Amino acid sequence: KTAKLRSNVKLVDSTMRLYAQLLNYNANTQISIFPKGSIIQSDTATLTSKKGLYFGKRSLAVFSKNVIVYNQNFRLTADSLSYNTKTDISYFHSPTHVYHDSIYIYCEDGYYDSKNDRALLVKNTRFENRDPANRELATGDTIYYEGKLKQYFLIGQAMYENDQRRVWADTILYNDRSKEYTFKGKTRFEDLENVSSNQMRANYSSFNQTTKEMSLSGDVVLIQTDFQLYTDSLLYNTQSTHAIAKGSTVVVDSATNISIHCNHLIKNDSFTLATKNPMIQWNGDQDTLWIVADTIFSQSRTDSIGNESRNIIAYHHVEVWKGNIKVRCDSLYYDGKDSSFYFYNTPIMWVDSIQFTAQLLRIKMKNGRIDSLFLDTDAFVVSSSLGHYYNQIKGDSIQTLFNESKLDRMHVTRNGETVYYVLDEKNQYIGVNDIDCTDMTLFFSDKSIRSIRFENKPTAVMYPLRQVDHTTLILDGFQWLIDSMPIYSTFLIRKNPISFIESSQ
Repeated sequence: KTAKLRSNVKLVDSTMRLYAQLLNYNANTQISIFPKGSIIQSDTATLTSKKGLYFGKRSLAVFSKNVIVYNQNFRLTADSLSYNTKTDISYFHSPTHVYHDSIYIYCEDGYYDSKNDRALLVKNTRFENRDPANRELATGDTIYYEGKLKQYFLIGQAMYENDQRRVWADTILYNDRSKEYTFKGKTRFEDLENVSSNQMRANYSSFNQTTKEMSLSGDVVLIQTDFQLYTDSLLYNTQSTHAIAKGSTVVVDSATNISIHCNHLIKNDSFTLATKNPMIQWNGDQDTLWIVADTIFSQSRTDSIGNESRNIIAYHHVEVWKGNIKVRCDSLYYDGKDSSFYFYNTPIMWVDSIQFTAQLLRIKMKNGRIDSLFLDTDAFVVSSSLGHYYNQIKGDSIQTLFNESKLDRMHVTRNGETVYYVLDEKNQYIGVNDIDCTDMTLFFSDKSIRSIRFENKPTAVMYPLRQVDHTTLILDGFQWLIDSMPIYSTFLIRKNPISFIESSQ
């Protein structure tokens, strides 16, 4: 039941044609042995090897030593390989190399289905695109290829790299038709052009190679030079650096110590727009500055000599808190060039318990502290004593100077009026002064008026405390708005939970 065939041997069945110079055949087992090599041809592939076995009952050929498979899509080399002639599936059992144009694939186990153009590669898998203009490298525990769908899957400890970036994830999917990458599991991106400063992490993400758009979600972290972004969901264009973040979002500018908290953010290299409960946290050497509003816009600018500064606009329901300073207004503008804040639309400011109002308030900062305050048009300053006595200063405009964030002196310009309660050396109230003067300068000590210098001839009346109707001393335009003062809990509520930041550093 055995046969030995020599020279120009040909074995044909319904699925393939086999050629060899030597064939040993067992009719009982239907096993053919090709000790000196063979060539197999099917409808989709050609295979050559130096040694081989063919199991006729199973339509399975086993090859070893210098195995080469040719297909219209690739060339494969291996030390050993099994091939099912009915299913056109090749099984890899040793280090295997696959070549197609500039594409190179390596694995040590797996299979390839020629009819369905499908492959599963395992053990030390590696995918390379060796085209100098489009260099790519991918590795993973498993590579799965779905040719009809033009999809590649890297599964388990997956890594993808091109000239610009390197990506790690649990699973990486590439769709060759849409040119889109999808990353699942703990995903980390690294910018190869600046590894130390440009990184990205997320639980799930995708990248479109054509549009350069990235979509990331789940504990997203984006780190660039002097900039970090933490969010739940992020759309990011790697070419334009345009980003849209949604969910609990925090942007940290390390260069300026400014953080923006919000639930919706749009950003690129020049500006940041924050909405949905936005808040600025500005950490200084002395006190932290907090700003909340309906919308916050931040923009960097460079002047003609190359100096860069950052401007901030906040509008609708603005509240500010910095140490002993609190402000409420409808809109705010910060000019980073001269460190000045402008407050518009019925602004109210409190320094300790002293209230300032005007049509426009402007604060100039110096070394992180308030240096001066300008009240323009309908300027009014109020402080309360005993809850029912009100010290008042009024004028067309008022300039207030501070020393170590404490009230030092105040210049009142045009139509100046003041009402203040006088204390004796025992801090007991003895009377109240009602003074009108076009221009005057008030000097303060420990939040109280120490002296007044009148620039023009004043009109002044001193009333004994118990002989005056205090309601008649209320100046026109008086408002006591202490109940409107911002409270610290507002800022704590606006500060979104970012527990994942610490674990992502």
